[in-house]
Amino acid sequence: MTGRERMLTTLRFEKPDRPPHFEVMFELEKEAFGLAFPDRHAWAGCSRAEKDRMIGQCMAIYEKIVERYHWDALAVFWPPQEAIRKSARYTLARRMAAATVTALDSPGHSNRKETTL
Repeated sequence: MTGRERMLTTLRFEKPDRPPHFEVMFELEKEAFGLAFPDRHAWAGCSRAEKDRMIGQCMAIYEKIVERYHWDALAVFWPPQEAIRKSARYTLARRMAAATVTALDSPGHSNRKETTL
C-alpha cells in the first residue's frame, strides 16, 4: 500500500496493511539533513521567484522526511497551501507524494485544509 492508500483505508475504518505513520511536527531538519526551513517572517516581502525558492527549500526537506522516516502523511504548516499550489515545485511534489498532506494554514489550526498532492 502507498501512504495515501494506507491513510484513506484507515479513515474509512478499514484495515490497512500496517498502521499509518505520521507526525504533527518535525523540528530536527538541521540535525537530520543539515538543512533548514527558510525564515517564514521574510515571506511577506519576497518576490514570486524568492517565494518559489523558499517553497522549493521546504519541499526538499519534506521529501527527505517522508523518504527517510517512511511517513504516510505530512502535516504542512508553512508555506501556505495556496502558495504551494502556485509554485513550480507543486508538480514535482504531486509526482513524489504518495502521502496525504494536511495543510494547516494557521498556527491555531482553525484554517485546516486537507488535500492530497
